[in-house]
Amino acid sequence: MRRDRWMAGAEVSSADEARASAANPGADPEHRLLARERRARIASAIHRLDGRQRSVFMPSHYGDCTPREISAMTGLKESTVRVHLFRAVRKLRGLLGGKS
Repeated sequence: MRRDRWMAGAEVSSADEARASAANPGADPEHRLLARERRARIASAIHRLDGRQRSVFMPSHYGDCTPREISAMTGLKESTVRVHLFRAVRKLRGLLGGKS
């Protein structure tokens, strides 16, 4: 992957918890709880994106797809994909309390 990313499923499963624990065996319970809460906040924010923004954000940030690849998958122009990515990231920053 291009960079580390948080998993953003609708719910954190026990399998997700096992993978997180295996990746960082020294993590204390408080750290695991905070990580679980962070993943839940991110998942909730992603679900608040509109459909098109979510459909280009997910393959870009979790599938490492380029805007050109997303364009081919969705049938949208590459420039349109970039606009939706920009808007999705801006909205997520606002929802998660970052700079808009």
